[in-house]
Amino acid sequence: MIKKIGFISLIAAALLCGTWGYFYLQNLKKPTLKPFDVLPDSCTVLAEIKEPKDFMAQLTQGNLMWEEFLKIGDVGKFKAVLSLLDSLTNEDETKEYLGKEPFYVALYGNEKKQDAVYAFNLSDVNESGKALLFFEKNFSAKKISNGFYQCVLNCEGKNDFYIFTEAGLVIASGNKQLIESISDKSNKQTLSQNKSFTETYKTAAKDKGLGIFVHFPKFYNRAWNTYFASIGTESFFADASEKWIATDAGIEPSDINLQGFLPADSTKIRKIIQNQDPDDFKNLYEHLPYNTFSFEAVNISNYGQFCRDNYTGNSVARKSDLKKYSDSLSADAQTEINSFIGNYAARVKASSSDTTYGYGIIRVSDEARAVSFFKAVADSSLINSDSANLFLFADKKIFSRLCSGFFDDGYKYVSVLNESVVFCNSVKGLGEYRKSVNEKVNLAGNERTVNFLERNFNTDLNYLYYSDVFKNKETIKSSLSKVVNSKLDESPDLFEKFDAIAFSLQKLEGSIFYKVHAGFNPKNKMYQNTLWEALADTDLYQLPTPVINHKTNEKELVCQDKNNNLYLLSNTGKIVWKKNVREKILGEPIQIDYFANGKLQILFASENYIHLIDRNGIYVQDFPIKIKAGAAGGITAFDYDNSKNYRLWVPLKNNTVACLTTACKMVEGFVPITTKAPLARPIEHLLLQQKDYFILTDTLGNVYVTNRKGEQRLTISNKLIAGNYPVYMDAGKDLSKTYLCFVDCKTKTLRKLSLTDKMEVSLLKTDMEVANYFFDTLQDGASPFVALTNVKEINFYDFFAKKTTELKLKEESTTNGEALWFGNKKIYVALEKTTGTLLLIDAKTQTPIENEIKLSALPASYNLIKGQSNYLVGFYRNKIFCIKP
Repeated sequence: MIKKIGFISLIAAALLCGTWGYFYLQNLKKPTLKPFDVLPDSCTVLAEIKEPKDFMAQLTQGNLMWEEFLKIGDVGKFKAVLSLLDSLTNEDETKEYLGKEPFYVALYGNEKKQDAVYAFNLSDVNESGKALLFFEKNFSAKKISNGFYQCVLNCEGKNDFYIFTEAGLVIASGNKQLIESISDKSNKQTLSQNKSFTETYKTAAKDKGLGIFVHFPKFYNRAWNTYFASIGTESFFADASEKWIATDAGIEPSDINLQGFLPADSTKIRKIIQNQDPDDFKNLYEHLPYNTFSFEAVNISNYGQFCRDNYTGNSVARKSDLKKYSDSLSADAQTEINSFIGNYAARVKASSSDTTYGYGIIRVSDEARAVSFFKAVADSSLINSDSANLFLFADKKIFSRLCSGFFDDGYKYVSVLNESVVFCNSVKGLGEYRKSVNEKVNLAGNERTVNFLERNFNTDLNYLYYSDVFKNKETIKSSLSKVVNSKLDESPDLFEKFDAIAFSLQKLEGSIFYKVHAGFNPKNKMYQNTLWEALADTDLYQLPTPVINHKTNEKELVCQDKNNNLYLLSNTGKIVWKKNVREKILGEPIQIDYFANGKLQILFASENYIHLIDRNGIYVQDFPIKIKAGAAGGITAFDYDNSKNYRLWVPLKNNTVACLTTACKMVEGFVPITTKAPLARPIEHLLLQQKDYFILTDTLGNVYVTNRKGEQRLTISNKLIAGNYPVYMDAGKDLSKTYLCFVDCKTKTLRKLSLTDKMEVSLLKTDMEVANYFFDTLQDGASPFVALTNVKEINFYDFFAKKTTELKLKEESTTNGEALWFGNKKIYVALEKTTGTLLLIDAKTQTPIENEIKLSALPASYNLIKGQSNYLVGFYRNKIFCIKP
C-alpha cells in the first residue's frame, strides 16, 4: 500500500498552483522537462488535476459526500494530513514559486500492490532551490544523490517518501525504486512516447477539474481486483491490444460525473451499439413497474445487425441456438422473430410488497405474431386469465436467445403484455407486473426516478443502466472488491444516502460517448418519499408525539422504544437526547409549564411512576414519583382557569380515577371515580352552560359523567360498543344536543348517545361486510363523515346516514383507517394487510399516491415546520419517518 507520504505532500505542494502568480509567470523561464517526458507508460491509471488548489477546495469544502466519506478511517487520516500540508504551503513566499501547472498521479505495480508517483512542474526552473528549501524545512529532506532526496512526513505516524527534481520538474513517491528508475531514465518508454496514450490525451474532453486515463489491459490484469470483483475479460474486452480510456470527472457537493468517449474497438458493447441508432427511452419507462429499482436497457434499431454483432458474425452459431424454435415452427425462427421484435430489450428488478422480482422485457411491434410464435415454440402453454398467453420454457434460454445473448438472464415463464414480451421466473411475478404496469401506474409516473434520469442524461441513448443505490445495495456491493467493501462498511449510512447511479452509452458523430452519474442526497436514506428518518435502538411502542420547543416555539417529537428509552427528536429528525425511563409510557406524553415560567416539561405516567422531564432530558426535582396503586392508563391534565394550576387525572389499576396536583398529591375534596372496567379513551372535558362535565368511557362501553370533584353529575344507562373503537364528541349548546357518536358494525348503524341518555340510531345502508370504521373530521366546519371499512373497500356516509361515495382498494388492507392532511391535500390512509406498506389515497380524486414505505401503525399528520404544510410522521419497527408530500 502507498506509504501515506508523498501522496499528500505533493498534493499540498500543488495546492497553491491554482490562484497565484499569473502576472509573475508571464516573464519566468518555464520548465523544460514535463511529467510525460519521464513517467513510464507502464502505469495502470493516470490522474490529471488541472487546478489543484481549486480542486481540493471543491473536494473538501462544503461537499456533502466528502463529509460522509470522512467516517472511513483512511479518509479521516487523509484529511488530517491535508490540513497540515495546506497550512505549510499557504505562506506567501511559497506561493511565489509554485506555478499553475497540472498535477499528476500515476499508479504502478501489480495485482498485489499499487504505488503512486506524483509529478508537477514548478513555476520557474530558477525556483528549484526554493522548492528544495521548502522540503528541507518542512520534511527534513536529505540528499541521496544529484537531484534525489529522502523526506519524512510526520502526520498520522512517521512516513518516508522520496523526491526527484530536474529542470523545474518535481517527482515524488513512497516507493524508492520507482523514483530511482525515473531519475536514471531506465524505463523503456515514457507516456510522451506512447502513441496510444498521446492520441487519447489529445482527444480527451478535459472539461472538468479531474481527468483520469485508464490503461487497458494493464489495469484489468494488475489493479482490477483491488477495486472490483473479478469478471471474465472475454465478456467485456473486444481484444487484448493496448488501449487507453479517458474519463473527464466532475465532483460536486452532491454529484459525481464521469464522461468521455470509448476508443475505437475497445469493448464488445461498443461494437454492438455502433450499428444501432439512439432513441428515446421514455417509452420504456411506461412499460416498467412503478417500483422498479434497477434496469439495464439497450435500443435496437436494426435487429438483424444486432444479432450479427452479438454473434460476432457467426451465423452458424445463431442458427444452432435457434434450431429448436425453427424445428417447432417448420420455418426460419430468425425471420419470424424479426416480424415482431421491437426497438428495445431490458432486464429489470422491481419490488412488490416484500418480494423482489426479476424481469426480462422486450418491446414487440406485433403482439399477435409474438403470441403465435411462443405458442409454437414453448415447451407448454398454461391457462391463466389471458387464456393461453402464458408460456413455459424449461431451459430458461428464451430471453437470452431473443436478445442474441446481449443479456444472458434465464427466465422460465413468458407472457405478452402491454406491447411487450415479459419474462419472469414466477407466475405470481407476471401477475404483479400486470397490476403495477398500466396507463396510470408505471415507472414514467415515478417522478424521482424519471427526474434523475432526465436531469442528468441525454434524451436519445443507445444503452442505459439505472440503479437505486440503497435498494440495489447488495448487487452493487457484489461488484466491488472485499477491500473496498470493508472500507465502505466504516460508513454504514453511505449506501442509504446515495440517491441513484446510472450509466449511458450514446452513438455520437461516429463515436461512442459514455456518461456515469451518481447522485448523493443525505435526506434520501432508505425511502425516497421521506424528508428524513431517525433510528431508535430498537422497535418503538407507538407513534411519536409532537411537543413544543419553548425556546424556538417549533415542534419536536417524543417517542419511546421497547428498551424503554425516551427520545426527543428535532423537527429535522436529529436525536436531541435519549433517556431510559425504566417502564413503558401509558397513553401519550403531554406538556405542562410546571414552574409557571414559560418553560415546558414532558409529563407522562408509566405503570409505577409519574415522570416529569425538562427539554434537556433531565428529571425535574423529586421525579419520578411512585404511584402506590399503579397506573392503568395515561395522564389527562386540565388547567381549569389557565392559571397553570394543573390537575392530573390518572386511571389506576384498582379501576378508579384519581386527581392529583403537579406534586402528585391527591387533590383535596376529590372523590376517586370508580369504573367497572379500565378506561378505553382519554377523558373528555366539556363546558356547557357554565358547568364542567368530565366524560369517562370504559372498555365495557359504560359512560361516566362527573364534575371537577369527581362527583357524579349525570347518569348514563345506555352504553357504547365495548372495546376502544373511535368515538366522536359532537358538542352542542346543551346536554340534549351533545352526543357521543359511534358505529355498531354488526347492525351497520350510526348511533348518537346524548348526555340526556337518549340514543339516536340511523341505518347505514350497505352490502359490504363492515369490519371497522373511522370518522373523517376534516370537513371544513361541517359534521364529520362516517367511513365504514373492510379489507377491500371504504364506504362514506354523511352525519345523516346518507351514503356519499365508496372507495375500492387495490390491495387488501388493515381495516383501521384515517383521514389526514398531507401537504395541501386531504388523504385517506391505511396499511396493506400483509406487508404494512402505507396506502395513501387522494380524497378528492380517489386515486392512490404511490410510495414504498412500510409502517408498523397508521401515521399521524403534523405541522412540524413553520410556513410549511403538514408532513406525515410514522414508524416501522425502530425507524421513524417524516414523509413528505
